[in-house]
Amino acid sequence: MNQRERMLAIAVGCLAVVLVLWFGWAYVDGQFRTRRQKIAALDGEVAGFRRKVMQSQIATRKLVEYEARSLPPDPELAKSLYQDWLLTEIKTVGFDEPQVKANVSQDNKLFVTHTFGISAKGTLRQVVDLLHAIYSADYLHRIKTLLIKPIENSKQFDITIDIDAVSLNSAPAANALHTQKSQRLALKTKGEYYQAILGRNLFGPPNQPPKLSISGSKDLQINRPASLSATATDPDPQDKVQYRLIASPDPAAKFDEKTGKFSWTPKTLGKYKLVIEAFDDVFPSKPSRQEIALNVVEPKVEEPATGFRGFDQAKFTVLSGVIEVDGEREVWLHNRTKGQRLELRVGDEFEIGSMKGRIESIGLTDFTFLSDGKLHRLEKGSILYDSVEEPQAGETE
Repeated sequence: MNQRERMLAIAVGCLAVVLVLWFGWAYVDGQFRTRRQKIAALDGEVAGFRRKVMQSQIATRKLVEYEARSLPPDPELAKSLYQDWLLTEIKTVGFDEPQVKANVSQDNKLFVTHTFGISAKGTLRQVVDLLHAIYSADYLHRIKTLLIKPIENSKQFDITIDIDAVSLNSAPAANALHTQKSQRLALKTKGEYYQAILGRNLFGPPNQPPKLSISGSKDLQINRPASLSATATDPDPQDKVQYRLIASPDPAAKFDEKTGKFSWTPKTLGKYKLVIEAFDDVFPSKPSRQEIALNVVEPKVEEPATGFRGFDQAKFTVLSGVIEVDGEREVWLHNRTKGQRLELRVGDEFEIGSMKGRIESIGLTDFTFLSDGKLHRLEKGSILYDSVEEPQAGETE
């Protein structure tokens, strides 16, 4: 074998070795690749099983949660209890003409869906109260439909609400609805929902504060009953106005939050501050406040215009009652010195001791009379002589 043949044989041998190594590596690599693919497939199956286990655990936890929130498994009992709960919440809210109807329940073997329909008339604030009550209760229920339609010339709305509630067949038996609270509310207090919903009322113009005035004498006599009246008018005639006493000269003074009447018998001379506030029933309310100064002085000693002298029966005559006879009110003045009762109606004139006048008006517990061109008011149980002088129309207080 010459040199050339030897070199060719070496080259062929090397090529054969390379081919053997290449095919050997390809075979080994193929085996590893197949094993890796099998391992990946097995890992995928394991992960799938783990996901199913996790989903099963999550579903189990949800099922336990749903069973705790579910209405009782007895469909008829659940429907009755939930309807009673709705009626109680609606009564608490204060809707007008409320109706709650329980519609046909749907059973799909695992649970029963109860559908309830609510129709009523109420304000937007009452709607917020009911929605807050529904979402605060942790039942398996949801509001499916909510319709609010404004009523013309009224602050109320026609309200229609449809609700679905669910009874799980696997829920624990119970004879009453559970009382656990929901954690679904995003805001902490009902006031925050008032601010978010009522504060941007889309059904009406911005609220305007009422206009407040206080009538009555600011100069009060010591140990004499006195009264002042707060009067407020609201730009919106549909708003209801109430009154609030902010600062009082005496804790013993009386104040009626509905009528705005302030009554007080001062016992000490001096100057005092009275602050009254008027507010409407719209949210957010815009109150009006007025502050006046009261001056308690000694009683004025004046001779009667008639020149009365001697024993004064007016100091011993008391308003004992205000009654209604044949649809007309009359006052009873009891003269204790004579044991006599004087029955008077509007327009009647009287003269008792130093007091002489004509009946101008009769209220529920008081009456006014005109004496010497001045208007006086006498409350039930008060002495005629101690009647309070009232400002007349057109006078400057």
